[in-house]
This record gives sequence, C-alpha cells and structure tokens, in this order.
Amino acid sequence: MAEEIQALVHPSSEMSNQALLAQRLAWQQFEQSTHTVRVEQIRSRMLPIAGSNRFRAAVTLELFNEHGRDVDVLVKFENLPEGWQAKVAQVHLGPPGLQRQANGGAVGRGHLRARERRRQIAAALEPDRGHAASADR
Repeated sequence: MAEEIQALVHPSSEMSNQALLAQRLAWQQFEQSTHTVRVEQIRSRMLPIAGSNRFRAAVTLELFNEHGRDVDVLVKFENLPEGWQAKVAQVHLGPPGLQRQANGGAVGRGHLRARERRRQIAAALEPDRGHAASADR
C-alpha cells in the first residue's frame, strides 16, 4: 500500500498502462470483498411458547451498513445452554447508512439451572455467501 501511495504522490512514467490497470483491479477486488456492518443495539427477551414448558429467547440486533454497497449478513448465536437450538437470522442490508433489524434467537426448555440463567450468548455476524446474487438488487 505504501508503494501505491508513493506512486500517487510522485508519479513516474515507469508504470505501464497494463500495470496501472492491474493495480486498479486489485484495489477494486479488495474493496468489494470488505464489509463493515456495525451493531448499534441489542435487545433480548424470553417468551413462553404456548402449551409447552419451552421458551423462545428473542434477540433483536440493530445493524448499520457502513459499506458502499448492499450486503447480505447471517447472524448466528453460539454458546447456548444444553438443549437449546439457535435460530439463524438472514438480513439484507441495502445502501450505506441503512439500518435494519435482525431477529434471531434460540428455543429451549423452560427450566434453566442457576448457572445457565446469566450465560452470555455470543452473536456472530458472517457474510451470507449463499445469497451473493442478492447484492445486485
């Protein structure tokens, strides 16, 4: 990167048009492969499932797209108590500055042991590679 900045500050005729094109394409590929999605706020609550002793942990994340184009994101929940199953949230974030909600969470039994009641659940954001075509919407 330092070489590219140096070449911009002190241009020389040594670089061919082909090398400049290759350099521009490399930067374009780098830009397209990076995403910045910021989590603004997280809310959670436990909801009973009617007719059972099971609960649903509803988790809402406010996501903000800082990237220059649309991006699809998967929100996964990890470190769940034994017997709980995670619900993966898929979110399409439009142009930069757009804020969206991701609703996910987990479902599990109603009775949690004391040490499980205050367990921290990790939420991981990943690019949704399976829906790459939706970035062109």
